[in-house]
Amino acid sequence: MPATVALLVVASNEGAYLAEFVHHHLAMGFAPIVVVTNNCTDSTVAVTEALTRADPRIRRHDGDWIWQKHPSKDFQMVAYRTALETIRAELGPGDYLALLDVDEFWTPLDGTETVQAHLAALHHPDIVVASWFVPDADQTLFAPPLKLTLSGRLMPQVKSIWRADLEITRFNPHFAWAKGENRTVFLAGIPLAPGTARLAEPPTRPGDAMIVHHMFRSRVEYLAFLRRGNPTEDGAFKTNRHGYDVLPRTLNRCRVEITPALVARHEALTGFLATTGTAEATREGQRQTLHRAIEGGKTYLALPRTERAAFKAPFRNLPLRRTIWRARKGLKTFRD
Repeated sequence: MPATVALLVVASNEGAYLAEFVHHHLAMGFAPIVVVTNNCTDSTVAVTEALTRADPRIRRHDGDWIWQKHPSKDFQMVAYRTALETIRAELGPGDYLALLDVDEFWTPLDGTETVQAHLAALHHPDIVVASWFVPDADQTLFAPPLKLTLSGRLMPQVKSIWRADLEITRFNPHFAWAKGENRTVFLAGIPLAPGTARLAEPPTRPGDAMIVHHMFRSRVEYLAFLRRGNPTEDGAFKTNRHGYDVLPRTLNRCRVEITPALVARHEALTGFLATTGTAEATREGQRQTLHRAIEGGKTYLALPRTERAAFKAPFRNLPLRRTIWRARKGLKTFRD
């Protein structure tokens, strides 16, 4: 019997993207998918609730109470642990767990089309570690996450899938450390740097699977992302980016071919949105994303120069007035 591979995801203001993320990973064989929603001011909750009504493999966990008790960098890990407790009884020997963000897409490159087939091809290791692949920036608003050829950069950051019956001593969103001997497969062929959840050096190839991490998307969407604010600070903008499409120069560039069958699944997204009743809420999430970009750009421009300095890094390479104009132009499609 194929292994269950449960997926946990924390989502805040992801109404534009959540249904697409779930659609992709259900098709890849991940289930159940537990979505912990928190601090949402857009249509994220509406999308999640529609998904749970349409498919019992999708679960929603309200994380607002967690945020109220842990409004800091501890929140994400508490949310993951809480979500895990809701499905622990469903996981038996040989089943697996994975943690992903909504902008991360587990993608096989070995010809397999599901995570179960991928694990079987690796002879069911204890832990499988895939590296981040950050695609080159695309100015198309709400572009699909996969296409037949992707160009981008490989990063030493990783995401892992691990057996649910391992005795885990600690874990974070990137890796799980298990007690005793275990068989860990590093798909990029590089082990972790000691004491970290990063590869010891930037990979030169992704291996048999990778995490397509849409760190930037279009400039408009990146600006909206920054405006969500930093969950561990009181700042008006996120500060965990170094600028639009800005990454270390030491990273290796890579060009990968995606299986046509996987790309075709994303072309079926419209049907998925219709059958799950999430089309309207997803479109509303997109509209709210554009509004957030406009409001974020205007807020930044209105700041005194001394206050802008705190956000100089994440706003690098981002022409604000043109980006605001592009967001306004995108909104017209919602009025027509």
